[in-house]
Amino acid sequence: MTLPSSVTSIGISAFENSNKLSRIDLPSSITEIGEAAFVSCALTDVEIPQDVTILNKRVFVDNSALERVVLPNGLTKISESAFTACHSLKTIEIPNSVEQIERCAFTQCRSLEKFSGAFATEDGRALIMGDKLVAFAPSGITSYEIPRNVKIIGDTAFGSCTELESITIPEGVTDIEQLAFSDCKKLESITIPSSVKTMGNNCCRTYGSSLVVYCKPTTPPTALLVSQKYWGAFAANKITIYVPTESVEVYKAAEHWSSFKDNIVGYDF
Repeated sequence: MTLPSSVTSIGISAFENSNKLSRIDLPSSITEIGEAAFVSCALTDVEIPQDVTILNKRVFVDNSALERVVLPNGLTKISESAFTACHSLKTIEIPNSVEQIERCAFTQCRSLEKFSGAFATEDGRALIMGDKLVAFAPSGITSYEIPRNVKIIGDTAFGSCTELESITIPEGVTDIEQLAFSDCKKLESITIPSSVKTMGNNCCRTYGSSLVVYCKPTTPPTALLVSQKYWGAFAANKITIYVPTESVEVYKAAEHWSSFKDNIVGYDF
């Protein structure tokens, strides 16, 4: 499909579920692309017009054939779930103009190998905005060491990295946000550094066969809830949570940690 130059905006869900639409030529006249505009299409190659400054929520969700995206230099925001489940996307360059990348922007992009441009790490595997890791490129990776300048592991940053078997979280990380390691089914062990102060709900719900957590803080990290009453930080068929021996009873009595009191065991770190 080729849109005429008289078109200046594309409405909400305009082409949603157009599952045979594999190519669309967007004229330079377009300044706005609405939320969920291209959900579940068959697009393979997209160039966003230069005057588009915001990629709205869910705009390209479930374009499983999408291999190439060109983002404009004036883009300032990549909204929630903009590229979720774009399974064929291998690389993407973030323009220097981008100021905000929201949760789940690149979640379930299982073929994603490399970020480049603004906020990309030297190895291209992560996007770090300030001191917060906001996205990860998981393709071909079974183990990863989070860079030492990271203080916050963002909401869904490693969500659905189904091949990840090992993660190293450095001392200095203070916050692990909700769903940070959700659905990492092969991640059977995780060490929480002593520097961690807060942990979001569902942050380590791996849903794998087993999960061993080595939680080093002597004071239980504060359990942060966003949209539900149940913290539910950990989930697997079998869970063991090792905490400092002197802090076992403190953990078992702590709000929300008490839900896992039968899984908490003392350990001399």
